[in-house]
Parts: sequence; C-alpha cells; structure tokens
Amino acid sequence: MVNKNIKQHILFRLTNPLALLLLFCLSFAACKNDRQELYKSSTAVKSILDSASHLLDLGEEAGALNYLEHSTARFDSIAAFDRWQIYNFKAIYYLNYSYNIRFAEIYADSMLHAIEPHQQQYKYEYAVSLFTKGDVLRSSGNFERAYDYYYEAKVFAGKHLNDCSKAVLSFRIGLVRYRQANYSRAITFFKEAITEKNACANRDFNSNVYFPQAVLNATGLSYERINKPDSAIHYYQLALKCIFDNEKSFPAEYKSMIMAQGVIYGNLGGLYAKEGKSAKAEDMLRRSIRLNDHKGFAIDDAQTAKIKLINLYLDKNEFEKARNILDQVDTYLQSTSGPESRNNEILKRWLDAQSQYYHKIGDYKSAFHFLGTLGKFTDSISKAEQAVKRSDFDNGLENAERRYQMLTLERTGERKSLFLYGSIILLILIIIIAFLFIKNLRKDRKNLKAMRILNTQIIHSYEALEESHQENNDMLQVIAHDLRNPISGMMMAASTLSYITPLPVKDQHMYDLIQESGEEAIKMINELLESKTRQLELKLREADIFDILYYCVKMLEHKAAEKSIHINLKAFRVTFLMNREKIWRVFSNLIGNAIKFSMQDKEINIELSYQQNGVAISIADEGVGIPENVAATLFDNRGKIGNAGTHGEPSFGLGLSIARQIVDAHNGKIWFEPNPSGGTTFWVWLPI
Repeated sequence: MVNKNIKQHILFRLTNPLALLLLFCLSFAACKNDRQELYKSSTAVKSILDSASHLLDLGEEAGALNYLEHSTARFDSIAAFDRWQIYNFKAIYYLNYSYNIRFAEIYADSMLHAIEPHQQQYKYEYAVSLFTKGDVLRSSGNFERAYDYYYEAKVFAGKHLNDCSKAVLSFRIGLVRYRQANYSRAITFFKEAITEKNACANRDFNSNVYFPQAVLNATGLSYERINKPDSAIHYYQLALKCIFDNEKSFPAEYKSMIMAQGVIYGNLGGLYAKEGKSAKAEDMLRRSIRLNDHKGFAIDDAQTAKIKLINLYLDKNEFEKARNILDQVDTYLQSTSGPESRNNEILKRWLDAQSQYYHKIGDYKSAFHFLGTLGKFTDSISKAEQAVKRSDFDNGLENAERRYQMLTLERTGERKSLFLYGSIILLILIIIIAFLFIKNLRKDRKNLKAMRILNTQIIHSYEALEESHQENNDMLQVIAHDLRNPISGMMMAASTLSYITPLPVKDQHMYDLIQESGEEAIKMINELLESKTRQLELKLREADIFDILYYCVKMLEHKAAEKSIHINLKAFRVTFLMNREKIWRVFSNLIGNAIKFSMQDKEINIELSYQQNGVAISIADEGVGIPENVAATLFDNRGKIGNAGTHGEPSFGLGLSIARQIVDAHNGKIWFEPNPSGGTTFWVWLPI
C-alpha cells in the first residue's frame, strides 16, 4: 500500500527533480490493484505512511520523518513488504526533501536488501528498487554504476513483468531523459508508458486518472521544451480531459483532481504566455494559483505559476501587479516550506523575475544585485545539473549492457573451465575405477581358480571322511555286537542267581541294580547304533522328576561310598511330560561325572527348584573343576577321550554330548558354572 499524498504531488508536475523520486510512490500505487493478492501490508503501517505523507503535504518535512520513526519504533517485528514501504518513504524523503544522498543510498540499499530474498514474489518491487538505486547513484554523480542498475532493472522487467507493470518503469526512464534535456527520447518513453498502462485490467483511479494525466502532462512539457507548442497544448488538454471525464466516477479523489488541474493550468498558462496569448495565459495562471495556493495542495507549483504570471505582467508593464506577486513568492520562500531542491528551482526563477522587475522600472542597481545573486546561485547548482545533462542515458545503458555481456561471458568462461576441469577429473576417476575393476577382476579370477582347487580338495576330503565314517559305523556295529553278548550274559547270570538262591535284601537289591544297569547298557548300545542313521526320537510320558533323581542317587551311592563322598538330595515331587529313560541317563551321567572328578571325603549337592515356567536341577561338586581349554567344547567333545577321574576312572567323552542332545530334544537347557570355592555346578532346566 502506498501513501497517497506523496503521490499527489508528482503525478501532476515534472518541472523539478522531485518528480523523479515521488514517481517511486506512484509506481507502487499505479500497479497495486492489478496485483492486490500479493500485497499483505498491515493496516497499521499503511495508516502511518498515509499520515506521514499528509505531513509532507502540509510542508512539515521534518515532522513527517519524526512521526514515521516514532510510530514504527513500537513494532517488535515488521514484515519484509512493510519494511520495504518504510524504506521507500525514507529514500523519497532523503533524495528529494532533505537531499541527503548518503542517507538516500542507505535506504535504497535497504529496499533491495528487504525485497531481494522475495524477488520471485515481489518482482515489480524488486525492479523498482533497482531503478531507485540507479536514481540515487545518478544524483550522486556516479553515472556508470547508475546505468548498471538501470540496465539490470530494464532486463529484469523485460523478463518478469507484464506491460501493465512495466508502464511506470517506462515513465521513470522518460523522466531521466527529461532531466537530461533529451526531450525527444523522453516523449518516446512517455508514449510507451501510456500504451503499456492501457494493458492494465483493473481500471481504478490510479489507472484511469493519476497515471495517464501525469504522463500526458509530462509529454506536453517535453513538446514545449522542443518548441512544438501545438503538440504541447494538445497533450495538456488531453490531460485535463482525462481528469474531467472521471470527476463523477471518483468523487473521493476530488482534491487530487483539483491539484492536478491546477498544475496543468499552470503549464498551459506558461505556454500561452510564450505564444503571446496574454489573456489566455493570465486566465490559466490565475486558475492554477486559485486551485493550488493553499496549504495541503500543490502550493509549490502555485509559486511557479505566480512567477510565470509575474513575467507576463512585466511584459505588459503592469509593475504593481508584478510587485505584489513577487512579494507573495518572497513570503513563501521565507517560510522555507517545501524540499530544498524544489525551493532552489523557485528561488532561481524568483531572482530572475526580481532582476527583470527592477530593470523594467529603471532601478539598475537593484537589478544588477539580483542578477549577481542569481549568477552565484546558479553557479553553485549548475555543475551537478550540467553533469546530469551531459550523461548520455542511451549510451550509458549500452555501456552497461556491454559490461553485463562481458561479465556474462566471463561467467560462461568460468563455467566452461569448471566443466572442463570437472570432465578431466571425471575422466581420471573413470580410468582409476577401470584400472581397479580390471585388477579386481584378475584377482577374482585367481581367487576363483584357487577356490575351485580348494573345492576339489574339500570334496576329496569329504569323500574320505564319508569313507572313514562308514568304517567307524561298521566298527561300531561290530563293537556293539560284541558288547551285547557279555552284558546279556551278565544280566542272565544275575537273574539266575537271584532266582535260584534266596538272597538277603541288600544283596537282592544289588542283583536288581546289575539287572537294570545291564538293560540300560543294552539300550544305550542300541541308541548309539540308531543315532548314526536317524534323529533322536522321544516318546514323552508323565513322570516324576523326584523318582528319577532318587533312583540315580541310590544307584550311584556305592560308587560314591568308595571315595567316602556323601550325596545330598534336596528335591520335591513334580510331574510333567518327559522321556523317563533318557532323562535318567542325563542325571546318571552328570552325577557319575561329579563322583568321578571329586576328591576323597567331599560332598555332592543336588537341588531341585522352580525357574521360569520350568524346573532347574543343579548338581554341585567340590571336584577338580573344568579346565578353560576344554570349557568351550565340553558338550561337543564327542568321539574324544576325556580326562581320567581322580582315582584314574576312565572317561570316553560321550556322556555330556549325549546329555545335551537329550536336553535339547526336551526343549531344555544345560550349562555349567565354576564354583567360587572349587568344583563345578551343572544346571539342567526343563520346561513343565
């Protein structure tokens, strides 16, 4: 959103440098309604800017800036678009009101900084920011950099803006040419701006009145400067017609249209005076003064009209009327109202009119005094103006374009160099990768050949192992067959003795143990033979673990007694599914090992407990323990001769391996732990 009051000054008069800056505000307003969805300006910021602009209209320039600073200081954070508007206002102020180029450049840079990250959303504002930066640089005499920014704005607008949005930029370029006194080129851009503005879809007050009448008025001024009065009058009248045709359509803008009429009447009056049409000139100039010589209106333009009227009265030798108006302008200048650059223009014209007045009435001394003052004053400001006029806008843009193209070529060259370097690096990497691939391929072929040789060796070894395994099976069959006969004979002898001769209870118990041990030995031989051809199969039945443990202890008590070893059983009755014979074999083996590897006069403690949805049986001895070098393979040590017992008892290395198979078949666990005081505790956990 743009402050309307600043805009009102400039759309109507282009006779001083203020036009160039205030056009910036116009540029925003003229296209606002075509892109209103993009603008989310806060109501508070809009209100502050409108109030500050109104203070400028009243001639309170310092008050306007102070009000803006104080009012915006209360915001904790301000959106980028609102910050851009505030910087825009300050750039306008410092470039054309207080004429502080350093501050104007700071805020022009701030405009770019605020909007550049959002340039894809606010394309128009970015282009305007570039143009404003160019205006500031041009005002400081840095024409080369100014044209660089003008060119960048032109290129950006050509790529990203539609005709409606480009209209104001064309107008601004025309104003630059106007200030350089290149009026013919200015006319070209002014006409282009009108054509582009006709492409705007939204026909609001800005599009229908403000912008068209400003461009038509500027075109008339340009024709007046190149001595084409008829064309100038034609465009002035078109500007007035633009206002009159829309008076009823926009009643809220009545004041703005009155100010516009006053400016155009002043321009027409000046032209009629040059043409010698005194009556028309006086009428137009008086209308202009009557409309704008009020606070809050274009009072500075009214002073310009007064000076034109003074010159008209001097030509007609109406000195009293001329003196009266000269004093009015003097009063205005003494009030220091308006920006310095605008007052300088009025002061220069007033000094010239004073000199002519005194010359006309014969007071040559006073005439010479004012003429000398005018000369000094003109010399002080003419250098900057002459520098601006000498700078060739078209040539400057062409040079900027050449610099831009050279920079583009340099960047293209850099990109090509980077591409070349990148290609070389990529080629080197490809060569390295190809080399490594070939090297690895050769290595893989070599490894594959070695693997084939190794595979052949493994096959031969496997075949030899199979043959050896078969030989072992055959031998096992022979050994098992040879073992069956003596064991069967032993069992038969025990049975016969028990049957023929009555025996004491103790002896009878021993014969029974011999009988049962023989039966278990026969079963074990059968299972050893079967394990070579099929997996262990279990037939599960309900059995009491207490009975199994008690039976094992009783059966092995005589062995324990040989070493004065005492077996302690702490158990309770619990029944669950198991293979009674195989579980008996597990505990018989574990208890037998505990006796075998225990020293004289020791104890073996067997304890049953519940653990994790099952029962755990621990068999703790005080024996020699398990060496570390065999601990890891203790349960897999099948087929290897084990260590001898403490009294030289033989060990065949089969028991623990078979025990583990049986426990695993019951989905249980078997493990061991060393005892802190010596010996080992074996654990068996079985699910229930």
